[in-house]
Amino acid sequence: MIRRSRLDGAIERFQHRWETNPQFRATMAGVLGVIFLVFMCACVGLVSVSTQSALAAMGFGGSNNNSADQGSTYTGAKAAQGIATIPIATVMLGTPQPIPDATLPPSGTPLPTPTLAPTPTTPPRPRPAPPTVAAEGVAAVVLIAT
Repeated sequence: MIRRSRLDGAIERFQHRWETNPQFRATMAGVLGVIFLVFMCACVGLVSVSTQSALAAMGFGGSNNNSADQGSTYTGAKAAQGIATIPIATVMLGTPQPIPDATLPPSGTPLPTPTLAPTPTTPPRPRPAPPTVAAEGVAAVVLIAT
């Protein structure tokens, strides 16, 4: 006989509650989802840090300062002198020429014919009222199928 551990009991209880209680299933799905999200963010952070370290060791990325300036307090910022301008190539356009009035050639499509007025139809016949038969002081309605 196989000896049961505490973990076996815990797994069996979890499985039983998961299969029988929908509220437990919903709660655990949310908790496991948040744990998975935090785990994925941590993994992305570790990969980002290790990639940055590897690229910096090869001389890519990092700061723009050379190794001699590592101890200086120079941040690379200086006051702007004058007005900042951005050189943009400008294309000089001539004056636009007017568009000549063009006549369209005939399309060859015939003009539509006028729609005929609707013709009146014969009005429907009114149904006759069903006859009533009086029998011993009680009025009865007889339905006639047409």
